Amino acid sequence: EEMKAQMVKATSSVSPESILRAQVKARQEAEAKRKTLPHLEFLHPDPNFSRTTCSFLDKHSVHAGKDQEDGVRLTGFGVQQKHAIFTVAGDVVSVKALCDGGDLTIVNGTKLKAGQEVTIKPFDRIVMGKKNLFVF
Repeated sequence: EEMKAQMVKATSSVSPESILRAQVKARQEAEAKRKTLPHLEFLHPDPNFSRTTCSFLDKHSVHAGKDQEDGVRLTGFGVQQKHAIFTVAGDVVSVKALCDGGDLTIVNGTKLKAGQEVTIKPFDRIVMGKKNLFVF
């Protein structure tokens, strides 16, 4: 009963304005990071969902695949646990395919074979699996 009262008190003290301020601040921080850090933006056929998800490449190496806690999380058909790895070395960013065959990694229309690595540039298109399209 006491815990319930504390929860009600805690949630009643949060105003809609404070929630809105926090959301605006989070968007502003994300926009600032986009200007300074390499990142991938998810592209979706519906423009309302396109570029709503951003994965920052803020470490020397970032894995992409299913169930990635600290990397680029992918879902859908043709996605492996460890699908690809992004490497950041100064201003140079590269992607290396970790799987082959039907589990695709495509950069600007070119399919990568397992172990193949290519340097990516701003506005490059990257497909991982059957439906995960990103722009760098």
